[in-house]
Amino acid sequence: MALRIVRIEISENCFENLITNLPNLEFDISEFKDLYHLRWSEENAFRDIKYPLCLKAFRSKKYKYIIQEVWARAILHNFETEIVVNTTIDSGEMKYEYQANYSEAFKICRDFLRIHDGKTILDVEGLIAQNIEAIRPNRIFPRQKRFKLPLSFCYRN
Repeated sequence: MALRIVRIEISENCFENLITNLPNLEFDISEFKDLYHLRWSEENAFRDIKYPLCLKAFRSKKYKYIIQEVWARAILHNFETEIVVNTTIDSGEMKYEYQANYSEAFKICRDFLRIHDGKTILDVEGLIAQNIEAIRPNRIFPRQKRFKLPLSFCYRN
């Protein structure tokens, strides 16, 4: 497989290195910044699914059980997203618009499914509406430069 590394300037003295298999003849370096920008919403969507669903590590070693874990977490994510979308968040007279904190909403929905016995009452929408975060336009964070080692299954026999 032939790959190439493209270094694009995001802002002044800020570069991003991209590894691609797109051919030189069809895509020159100047087009990659626009392509990368178009893909950014998908990258954020993968991040928003990967971390709250704990898809960084799996509890299984066998392929079919890993697939089962991914599907179970995807179904839970769809359940949580449907509840969050239908939860009204009252911003009142605050400075910013607010949205639900998806990581906390995921935990609340997971807890709801764990203790749902028909007797215990849990106000899921109310708890989600309490765990909100401000939407701050044009906010930029520096990239975190840390390396995380992969998890090992050495404790299993």
